[in-house]
Amino acid sequence: MVKVSNNIRMPNAGRLDSSVKEDLTAVYMMIAIGAQCQGRTQEDLICAARYFCQARKMVFGGFLEDPTVYMARDFLLMAFYMFGACRRNAAFMYIGVAARASIVLGLHVSGQYRQMPAEDRARRYVLSSWLLEEANRIARLRIGKSIRVLDLVSSSILGRPGSTSSLRTDDIRVDDFDQEASHRTSALNAAYEASSVLEAIVQRLTEGEKLDASSADHFLQIWREWSQALPDKLRLRPRKEPNLGLNPDYRENMIGNIHVACTYYFGVILVTRQSLIQHIMPQIRGKRPRKTTLRQETNEEGNEKVAELSSVCTDAATYMAQMCCDAAEAGILWGNMCILK
Repeated sequence: MVKVSNNIRMPNAGRLDSSVKEDLTAVYMMIAIGAQCQGRTQEDLICAARYFCQARKMVFGGFLEDPTVYMARDFLLMAFYMFGACRRNAAFMYIGVAARASIVLGLHVSGQYRQMPAEDRARRYVLSSWLLEEANRIARLRIGKSIRVLDLVSSSILGRPGSTSSLRTDDIRVDDFDQEASHRTSALNAAYEASSVLEAIVQRLTEGEKLDASSADHFLQIWREWSQALPDKLRLRPRKEPNLGLNPDYRENMIGNIHVACTYYFGVILVTRQSLIQHIMPQIRGKRPRKTTLRQETNEEGNEKVAELSSVCTDAATYMAQMCCDAAEAGILWGNMCILK
């Protein structure tokens, strides 16, 4: 465990190289998010707020004039922190800046990953030219995917248009689910693909089209195929075992699994909640369907399908709540996971 002082000794930002400022900003944001994650005492929250305010001051001190992939990363971290602080409007604005920066930098076009800016290639790390270029390529790809995932997931939850929803993402090479890939990479790729499904659903809804039974079945089939393609390591659920949640590797893996699973459950709810409303509103109003004419019998068949989709919606919500409850009881969840709420 790293102990962090609340007293920040900030060097003269004007004398720092831009790359140093970007890295220092990321370090401050990681400290802020770490203190927010712990969040057990008022001192933790004060520490998180102080480091965040200092990072924010550095980000707005000229970063926007010359955007880089690391500036996009810093705004992504600030958005994540703001979601953890339940400041969703500020978080939404920060993720919008990160998304626009990713567009300017071409993070949504795979060809851009092979042409690194000279400033990135000349970064101060003592690595060979090939290793440096590969590290930059991976960093750009990971940051670009992370921005799109957080943007589309949060905008679909908040019912707002996403900043990356207009991008052509066919050019981005999404790595196939690979059992040999790291758990973090597999979880990011899964969430990245899931966010594209969410985008298609939200776009359908925002265009004023209703998700009838056939459309709901279509999207449920897409979710089913996506889920079946997941590697086994992403299917594991948190176990209620004493002190298991204190293992950092296990906690990281389970939090990744929880995010992937919650994206899936939320996607299912998004597809079927219209049927849930259609099913329960007559019951709330005290109306019961009558069985008389042939037309009403046809409507009854439709009502049975609506009831089925309604049950799918409530099941998805129940599974999500139970999984998060199990994770909380196992001590896996951090103190800043308000996006799950």
